[in-house]
Amino acid sequence: VNIESYQRHQTDDIALLETSDSKHPCFQGKISSDNHIGDFVFIIGYNDDNNQHYREGKITRKLGNLGFIITSDIFPGDSGGAVIALEFGQPVLTGMLLATDRDKTRYAYAITGSRICDFLKETPLFNDYCEDKK
Repeated sequence: VNIESYQRHQTDDIALLETSDSKHPCFQGKISSDNHIGDFVFIIGYNDDNNQHYREGKITRKLGNLGFIITSDIFPGDSGGAVIALEFGQPVLTGMLLATDRDKTRYAYAITGSRICDFLKETPLFNDYCEDKK
């Protein structure tokens, strides 16, 4: 993916990367926060070998509007990876990986789709990806 520009969030460890590659799998679908404990999710990450990896996990705990905990094998380099859920059979971005637990017991922390949309509010992308969050 050719990154043309980026913009960092002031307080959260997230950034908006601008690219002309509209076929990248992370740019398909909408952003959603409609997830529940027990939901299965798919994780897209790029660990140490810089190859894209798909993993599955399950939401085990919600942390209000801040984020949620996923059980899955997460590795260094996966931070910033997409957390994808299925909504009515369609893939939606439901979060973004931020970190793993320090004990390496197969838990990862992800921010919610609504926090991603909060970041996108000041960009032209908000209407394309967060139309139900107006």
